[in-house]
Amino acid sequence: MASLRKHLSRHAQQRYRSCVRDIQTSKDYLEYVRINDKDVTTTIFRGTLYELYAKEFLEKRLNCYDMTRVGGAGDNGVDVFGKWNLNTYWKSLSDVQKLKKYPRTSILTASKQYNDAIDSEATRIIDLESLIQVFVQCKNYKKRIQPATIREIAGVYDFHAKTALDRMKSFFFLLLPFPLTKQAHRQFDTSPVPLLHLKIPSSPVEYVDEDDESVDSFGEPAPIYINQKARKLLRGLEAEIIKF
Repeated sequence: MASLRKHLSRHAQQRYRSCVRDIQTSKDYLEYVRINDKDVTTTIFRGTLYELYAKEFLEKRLNCYDMTRVGGAGDNGVDVFGKWNLNTYWKSLSDVQKLKKYPRTSILTASKQYNDAIDSEATRIIDLESLIQVFVQCKNYKKRIQPATIREIAGVYDFHAKTALDRMKSFFFLLLPFPLTKQAHRQFDTSPVPLLHLKIPSSPVEYVDEDDESVDSFGEPAPIYINQKARKLLRGLEAEIIKF
């Protein structure tokens, strides 16, 4: 049994040494750092851990799933991408809310769930549970970001969401440890990209402990902010989303 444990331990260490690019949880990343005796004071460590922490936060608090961290060279401006289950928020609506008439700019009008509810024969294009895409940028900076960062997101979004249908079902999350500056906030709110901003504190893990328990404890973030473009798309669901 002891030899088996030793063999498994060597196997695990080899896995952590060779597959850092495939690591998708903060706990596994901390284990990789511990085994390889990496410097936990570097911006690379803090940035990677923040991305993984943010990924897990979106999964646990905002019903995102199939999330993948891709941060690093060649990420095309996206640190994390995946899907967003908006059907969870749809199910929270009352029967009266589900039968309301929504503007055509709302994703609900093109959704399977809404058209089923109103017995519409309209073409049902978007499944709120399986077809909503999310792109995420994490900026674990020591100071607040500037408007230029928001402007750059438009190019990133256009690269990933090329068609009208893509733009109707694709959202961009910006996760930061600090609030936006007034100028950045104005740029954020008027952006043509459907943006959602979450102020999430820098990872609570400032050192690598042996149990990695702290990565499972999420603090309470500031309220989510949804820009005008995203509000139009999420009309009918936004009140449920901000309750998270």
